[in-house]
Amino acid sequence: MSRYLEGDNVKPQHSQDGRKLIGRVVQYITSLDIDHSGRGYFFPRTGVITDQFKRNLEVNGELIPFSSFVEIVDLREATQEEMDTYRP
Repeated sequence: MSRYLEGDNVKPQHSQDGRKLIGRVVQYITSLDIDHSGRGYFFPRTGVITDQFKRNLEVNGELIPFSSFVEIVDLREATQEEMDTYRP
């Protein structure tokens, strides 16, 4: 169960786990999205995972290392239009 987001945390631990998320719309939090000042705020983002490079996922055209993700929740399969938006 996720700590910040509703749903099951599918954060990849291995390269095979990351490949399963390609083509999915996800909600995610990275370590930079959590306010560490003590107030407890967090700022989740939503994006389409379009590719994987070693231990990095490409989300909305941005490469994010596995280690930066705190949580990832799989929402649904991306449409072809959504995939085309973020592919060069």
